[in-house]
Amino acid sequence: MAGVAGSGNPACGHPAQPGSRFCPVCGQPTTDTVTPPQPESEAWDDWYAPRWPPPAPSGPQPWPAPPGRAQPPAGPDQTRVDELGPVPPGDPPAATLGDLGLGDLRLAPASNGPRRSRRPLVPVIVAVVLAAVVAGVIFATRSGSTAASGTTSTTPTTSSQDAQRQAAVRLSGLLAQSVTDRAAVINAVADVRGCGPSLRQDARTFARAASSRQRLLSRLGSLPGRSLLPAAMLQDLTGAWQASAQVDTDLAQWADDNITRGCHDNSRSDASLRASDVPEGRANAGKHAFASLWNPVARRYGLTTYQPGQF
Repeated sequence: MAGVAGSGNPACGHPAQPGSRFCPVCGQPTTDTVTPPQPESEAWDDWYAPRWPPPAPSGPQPWPAPPGRAQPPAGPDQTRVDELGPVPPGDPPAATLGDLGLGDLRLAPASNGPRRSRRPLVPVIVAVVLAAVVAGVIFATRSGSTAASGTTSTTPTTSSQDAQRQAAVRLSGLLAQSVTDRAAVINAVADVRGCGPSLRQDARTFARAASSRQRLLSRLGSLPGRSLLPAAMLQDLTGAWQASAQVDTDLAQWADDNITRGCHDNSRSDASLRASDVPEGRANAGKHAFASLWNPVARRYGLTTYQPGQF
Protein backbone atom coordinates (compact mmCIF):
# COMPACT_ATOMS: atom_id res chain seq x y z
CA MET A 1 0.00 0.00 0.00
CA ALA A 2 1.55 3.32 -1.00
CA GLY A 3 1.78 6.30 1.28
CA VAL A 4 2.90 4.41 4.45
CA ALA A 5 5.21 6.18 6.81
CA GLY A 6 8.85 5.41 6.34
CA SER A 7 9.40 3.65 9.66
CA GLY A 8 5.80 3.80 11.11
CA ASN A 9 5.13 4.36 14.75
CA PRO A 10 7.40 2.21 16.88
CA ALA A 11 4.89 2.46 19.77
CA CYS A 12 1.94 0.67 18.14
CA GLY A 13 3.03 -0.28 14.66
CA HIS A 14 -0.13 1.04 12.97
CA PRO A 15 0.22 2.91 9.74
CA ALA A 16 -0.05 6.65 10.10
CA GLN A 17 -2.59 8.79 8.19
CA PRO A 18 -0.89 10.79 5.48
CA GLY A 19 -0.09 14.23 6.74
CA SER A 20 -1.19 13.41 10.32
CA ARG A 21 1.10 13.81 13.28
CA PHE A 22 -0.89 11.36 15.43
CA CYS A 23 -1.83 7.71 15.05
CA PRO A 24 -5.56 7.33 14.27
CA VAL A 25 -5.73 4.18 16.44
CA CYS A 26 -3.72 4.78 19.59
CA GLY A 27 -3.29 8.54 19.32
CA GLN A 28 0.49 8.43 19.74
CA PRO A 29 2.47 11.08 17.87
CA THR A 30 4.29 10.02 14.79
CA THR A 31 8.00 10.67 14.73
CA ASP A 32 8.85 9.91 11.13
CA THR A 33 8.24 11.94 8.11
CA VAL A 34 5.32 10.64 6.23
CA THR A 35 5.15 10.52 2.52
CA PRO A 36 1.75 11.46 1.16
CA PRO A 37 0.10 8.29 0.19
CA GLN A 38 -0.98 7.52 -3.27
CA PRO A 39 -4.46 6.04 -3.77
CA GLU A 40 -4.04 2.39 -4.55
CA SER A 41 -7.52 1.11 -4.07
CA GLU A 42 -11.02 2.17 -3.01
CA ALA A 43 -10.77 -0.02 0.14
CA TRP A 44 -8.37 2.43 1.73
CA ASP A 45 -10.74 5.36 1.02
CA ASP A 46 -13.70 3.42 2.36
CA TRP A 47 -11.82 2.62 5.52
CA TYR A 48 -10.86 6.17 6.31
CA ALA A 49 -13.76 8.03 4.59
CA PRO A 50 -15.92 9.79 7.18
CA ARG A 51 -19.50 8.49 7.44
CA TRP A 52 -20.97 11.75 8.76
CA PRO A 53 -22.22 14.00 7.46
CA PRO A 54 -23.52 12.13 4.44
CA PRO A 55 -23.16 13.57 0.99
CA ALA A 56 -25.92 15.84 -0.09
CA PRO A 57 -28.43 14.05 -2.27
CA SER A 58 -28.67 15.09 -5.82
CA GLY A 59 -32.46 14.67 -6.14
CA PRO A 60 -35.32 16.75 -4.61
CA GLN A 61 -35.71 16.58 -0.83
CA PRO A 62 -38.92 15.08 0.55
CA TRP A 63 -41.02 17.19 2.95
CA PRO A 64 -40.82 15.93 6.51
CA ALA A 65 -43.89 13.99 7.50
CA PRO A 66 -46.02 15.48 10.28
CA PRO A 67 -45.70 13.88 13.73
CA GLY A 68 -47.51 10.60 14.11
CA ARG A 69 -47.37 9.66 10.43
CA ALA A 70 -45.18 6.93 9.04
CA GLN A 71 -42.10 8.09 7.14
CA PRO A 72 -41.87 6.55 3.68
CA PRO A 73 -38.78 4.44 3.19
CA ALA A 74 -35.84 6.32 1.83
CA GLY A 75 -34.45 5.37 -1.50
CA PRO A 76 -30.90 4.30 -2.05
CA ASP A 77 -29.81 7.89 -2.71
CA GLN A 78 -32.25 9.72 -0.38
CA THR A 79 -31.91 10.77 3.25
CA ARG A 80 -34.81 10.19 5.64
CA VAL A 81 -36.12 13.06 7.70
CA ASP A 82 -37.97 12.54 10.97
CA GLU A 83 -39.13 14.87 13.77
CA LEU A 84 -35.56 15.39 14.97
CA GLY A 85 -33.93 16.20 11.64
CA PRO A 86 -32.32 14.33 8.75
CA VAL A 87 -31.29 10.75 9.41
CA PRO A 88 -28.27 9.26 7.67
CA PRO A 89 -28.88 6.22 5.50
CA GLY A 90 -28.60 2.97 7.39
CA ASP A 91 -29.50 4.46 10.83
CA PRO A 92 -32.59 3.13 12.50
CA PRO A 93 -35.65 5.40 12.38
CA ALA A 94 -36.02 7.66 15.35
CA ALA A 95 -38.94 7.19 17.68
CA THR A 96 -41.92 9.27 16.74
CA LEU A 97 -43.81 11.48 19.16
CA GLY A 98 -46.57 8.90 19.28
CA ASP A 99 -44.02 6.20 20.18
CA LEU A 100 -42.75 8.38 23.02
CA GLY A 101 -46.28 8.61 24.48
CA LEU A 102 -46.50 12.38 23.97
CA GLY A 103 -49.45 12.26 21.57
CA ASP A 104 -50.10 15.05 19.13
CA LEU A 105 -48.45 18.10 20.62
CA ARG A 106 -50.21 20.28 18.09
CA LEU A 107 -53.43 19.78 20.04
CA ALA A 108 -51.95 20.70 23.44
CA PRO A 109 -51.46 24.36 24.45
CA ALA A 110 -47.94 25.63 24.70
CA SER A 111 -46.49 25.63 28.19
CA ASN A 112 -45.62 29.31 28.01
CA GLY A 113 -48.76 30.43 26.16
CA PRO A 114 -51.80 32.10 27.71
CA ARG A 115 -54.10 29.77 29.54
CA ARG A 116 -57.79 30.36 29.79
CA SER A 117 -58.73 30.39 33.44
CA ARG A 118 -62.14 29.61 34.81
CA ARG A 119 -61.66 31.88 37.76
CA PRO A 120 -63.27 34.92 36.06
CA LEU A 121 -66.54 32.96 36.12
CA VAL A 122 -66.53 33.05 39.91
CA PRO A 123 -66.78 36.87 40.20
CA VAL A 124 -69.45 36.88 37.53
CA ILE A 125 -71.54 34.33 39.42
CA VAL A 126 -71.04 36.20 42.68
CA ALA A 127 -72.06 39.47 41.02
CA VAL A 128 -75.21 37.86 39.60
CA VAL A 129 -76.12 36.43 43.01
CA LEU A 130 -75.52 39.77 44.72
CA ALA A 131 -77.61 41.55 42.10
CA ALA A 132 -80.43 39.07 42.69
CA VAL A 133 -80.20 39.57 46.45
CA VAL A 134 -80.16 43.34 46.11
CA ALA A 135 -83.12 43.20 43.75
CA GLY A 136 -84.97 40.99 46.24
CA VAL A 137 -84.19 43.38 49.08
CA ILE A 138 -85.27 46.36 47.03
CA PHE A 139 -88.45 44.58 46.00
CA ALA A 140 -89.18 43.57 49.60
CA THR A 141 -88.42 47.10 50.78
CA ARG A 142 -90.70 48.61 48.16
CA SER A 143 -93.43 46.09 48.97
CA GLY A 144 -93.13 46.87 52.67
CA SER A 145 -93.22 50.60 51.95
CA THR A 146 -96.32 50.14 49.79
CA ALA A 147 -98.02 48.10 52.48
CA ALA A 148 -97.04 50.67 55.09
CA SER A 149 -98.34 53.46 52.88
CA GLY A 150 -101.59 51.58 52.42
CA THR A 151 -101.86 51.10 56.17
CA THR A 152 -101.01 54.72 56.79
CA SER A 153 -103.53 55.92 54.25
CA THR A 154 -106.18 53.63 55.72
CA THR A 155 -105.45 54.46 59.36
CA PRO A 156 -106.03 58.22 59.09
CA THR A 157 -109.31 57.57 57.30
CA THR A 158 -110.46 55.27 60.07
CA SER A 159 -109.18 57.67 62.71
CA SER A 160 -110.87 60.59 60.98
CA GLN A 161 -114.18 58.79 60.88
CA ASP A 162 -113.84 57.82 64.52
CA ALA A 163 -112.88 61.36 65.51
CA GLN A 164 -115.79 62.75 63.51
CA ARG A 165 -118.16 60.41 65.28
CA GLN A 166 -116.83 61.51 68.67
CA ALA A 167 -117.24 65.17 67.71
CA ALA A 168 -120.81 64.45 66.57
CA VAL A 169 -121.54 62.72 69.87
CA ARG A 170 -120.28 65.79 71.81
CA LEU A 171 -122.39 68.08 69.67
CA SER A 172 -125.39 65.84 70.26
CA GLY A 173 -124.87 66.38 73.99
CA LEU A 174 -124.96 70.18 73.51
CA LEU A 175 -128.14 69.84 71.48
CA ALA A 176 -129.73 67.80 74.25
CA GLN A 177 -129.04 70.64 76.71
CA SER A 178 -130.47 73.15 74.24
CA VAL A 179 -133.62 71.03 73.89
CA THR A 180 -134.09 71.11 77.68
CA ASP A 181 -133.69 74.90 77.75
CA ARG A 182 -136.05 75.31 74.83
CA ALA A 183 -138.77 73.24 76.51
CA ALA A 184 -138.48 75.34 79.68
CA VAL A 185 -138.74 78.56 77.66
CA ILE A 186 -141.88 77.35 75.85
CA ASN A 187 -143.58 76.52 79.16
CA ALA A 188 -142.64 79.89 80.67
CA VAL A 189 -143.99 81.81 77.63
CA ALA A 190 -147.31 79.99 77.98
CA ASP A 191 -147.48 80.90 81.72
CA VAL A 192 -146.80 84.60 81.12
CA ARG A 193 -149.36 84.85 78.33
CA GLY A 194 -151.97 83.29 80.55
CA CYS A 195 -151.04 85.56 83.47
CA GLY A 196 -150.17 82.46 85.43
CA PRO A 197 -149.14 82.34 89.05
CA SER A 198 -145.44 81.76 88.24
CA LEU A 199 -144.51 85.10 86.64
CA ARG A 200 -141.40 85.54 88.81
CA GLN A 201 -140.35 81.99 88.14
CA ASP A 202 -140.95 82.52 84.43
CA ALA A 203 -138.62 85.54 84.40
CA ARG A 204 -135.84 83.45 86.03
CA THR A 205 -136.45 80.66 83.52
CA PHE A 206 -135.88 83.05 80.60
CA ALA A 207 -132.75 84.45 82.20
CA ARG A 208 -131.33 80.98 82.84
CA ALA A 209 -132.09 79.97 79.25
CA ALA A 210 -130.21 83.04 77.94
CA SER A 211 -127.19 82.19 80.11
CA SER A 212 -127.35 78.54 79.01
CA ARG A 213 -127.28 79.61 75.35
CA GLN A 214 -124.12 81.59 75.98
CA ARG A 215 -122.44 78.62 77.65
CA LEU A 216 -123.49 76.37 74.77
CA LEU A 217 -121.98 78.84 72.30
CA SER A 218 -118.71 78.81 74.25
CA ARG A 219 -118.59 75.01 74.33
CA LEU A 220 -119.48 74.84 70.65
CA GLY A 221 -116.57 77.13 69.79
CA SER A 222 -114.10 74.88 71.62
CA LEU A 223 -115.69 71.56 70.66
CA PRO A 224 -112.96 68.90 70.15
CA GLY A 225 -112.96 67.66 66.57
CA ARG A 226 -115.24 70.44 65.32
CA SER A 227 -113.04 70.77 62.24
CA LEU A 228 -114.17 67.26 61.22
CA LEU A 229 -117.82 68.35 61.18
CA PRO A 230 -119.42 70.36 58.35
CA ALA A 231 -118.43 74.00 58.84
CA ALA A 232 -121.75 75.31 57.48
CA MET A 233 -123.65 73.18 59.98
CA LEU A 234 -121.72 74.65 62.91
CA GLN A 235 -122.12 78.15 61.54
CA ASP A 236 -125.91 77.72 61.28
CA LEU A 237 -126.12 76.42 64.84
CA THR A 238 -123.96 79.25 66.17
CA GLY A 239 -126.19 81.89 64.56
CA ALA A 240 -129.34 80.14 65.78
CA TRP A 241 -128.15 79.97 69.40
CA GLN A 242 -126.99 83.58 69.37
CA ALA A 243 -130.42 84.65 68.19
CA SER A 244 -132.14 82.39 70.72
CA ALA A 245 -130.07 83.89 73.54
CA GLN A 246 -131.31 87.34 72.51
CA VAL A 247 -134.88 86.07 72.39
CA ASP A 248 -134.59 84.62 75.92
CA THR A 249 -133.25 87.96 77.18
CA ASP A 250 -136.21 89.82 75.64
CA LEU A 251 -138.67 87.32 77.13
CA ALA A 252 -137.15 87.73 80.57
CA GLN A 253 -137.80 91.52 80.31
CA TRP A 254 -141.35 90.87 79.14
CA ALA A 255 -141.99 88.72 82.23
CA ASP A 256 -140.59 91.47 84.48
CA ASP A 257 -142.88 94.04 82.81
CA ASN A 258 -145.90 91.90 83.61
CA ILE A 259 -144.83 91.63 87.22
CA THR A 260 -144.30 95.41 87.49
CA ARG A 261 -147.41 96.63 85.66
CA GLY A 262 -149.56 93.69 86.43
CA CYS A 263 -150.61 90.97 84.04
CA HIS A 264 -153.40 91.88 81.63
CA ASP A 265 -154.57 90.81 78.20
CA ASN A 266 -152.66 93.64 76.47
CA SER A 267 -149.34 92.20 77.63
CA ARG A 268 -148.79 90.89 74.10
CA SER A 269 -148.23 94.47 72.93
CA ASP A 270 -145.27 94.83 75.27
CA ALA A 271 -142.20 96.39 73.66
CA SER A 272 -139.87 93.70 74.95
CA LEU A 273 -142.11 91.02 73.53
CA ARG A 274 -142.20 92.73 70.12
CA ALA A 275 -138.40 93.13 70.21
CA SER A 276 -138.03 89.35 70.42
CA ASP A 277 -139.69 88.83 67.06
CA VAL A 278 -136.62 89.76 64.98
CA PRO A 279 -134.09 87.47 66.68
CA GLU A 280 -136.74 84.78 66.82
CA GLY A 281 -136.94 84.83 63.00
CA ARG A 282 -133.14 84.55 62.73
CA ALA A 283 -133.10 81.69 65.23
CA ASN A 284 -135.75 79.75 63.32
CA ALA A 285 -133.91 80.15 59.98
CA GLY A 286 -130.64 78.99 61.51
CA LYS A 287 -132.25 76.01 63.17
CA HIS A 288 -133.86 74.87 59.93
CA ALA A 289 -130.54 75.07 58.09
CA PHE A 290 -128.74 73.29 60.91
CA ALA A 291 -131.28 70.46 61.11
CA SER A 292 -130.98 69.77 57.36
CA LEU A 293 -127.23 69.16 57.81
CA TRP A 294 -127.26 67.56 61.23
CA ASN A 295 -129.83 64.85 60.70
CA PRO A 296 -127.78 62.96 58.00
CA VAL A 297 -124.75 63.00 60.31
CA ALA A 298 -126.88 61.84 63.23
CA ARG A 299 -128.31 58.95 61.20
CA ARG A 300 -124.80 57.91 60.07
CA TYR A 301 -123.64 57.54 63.66
CA GLY A 302 -126.92 56.46 65.23
CA LEU A 303 -127.54 59.75 67.07
CA THR A 304 -130.76 61.70 67.75
CA THR A 305 -132.23 63.76 64.93
CA TYR A 306 -134.04 67.08 65.69
CA GLN A 307 -136.71 69.32 64.30
CA PRO A 308 -136.06 73.07 64.17
CA GLY A 309 -138.47 73.92 67.03
CA GLN A 310 -136.95 71.42 69.48
CA PHE A 311 -133.64 73.08 70.36
